[in-house]
Amino acid sequence: MTYSYDTKGNLTNDGTRTYTYDCENRLTQVNTSPVMNYKYDFADRRVRKYRTIAETRYCYDGDQIIAEYSGAGTLLRKFVYGLGIDEPICMIDVGSGDDRANVHIIMMLKLRGGRGSAELFRKLAQNEEFSERHRKYMIVAAATIERRLARQQQRG
Repeated sequence: MTYSYDTKGNLTNDGTRTYTYDCENRLTQVNTSPVMNYKYDFADRRVRKYRTIAETRYCYDGDQIIAEYSGAGTLLRKFVYGLGIDEPICMIDVGSGDDRANVHIIMMLKLRGGRGSAELFRKLAQNEEFSERHRKYMIVAAATIERRLARQQQRG
């Protein structure tokens, strides 16, 4: 597969899709089916992704995306962060009607590992903002981390 780049080092073609950037090197369009377009705010944060079939709007707290909404204003996803920036702990698909949100939590936990993550998830499980189902999965995830840490300590 052959990749193409512009003079600023931006990927412009990956053999399947073409990419377009604005004068500030921000991705503005991906030519795929359907075409995806991106819009940014004054702080260079991506605030909108839209296609002919769907639109996603991003809500920020400082530099962190905390929620995604549909073009109609329906909440799609919420994000929970750890202590540092760019340290997402989980992504919750709101109203998905299935267990996808739980998978996102477990996957993030596996990436984070460590005793601090288990303690953080135990604290998050006490947060009433999350549904009962999500709080139960956070408790299970914390226990999973603790078991994995115990096994690692036993192995030396």
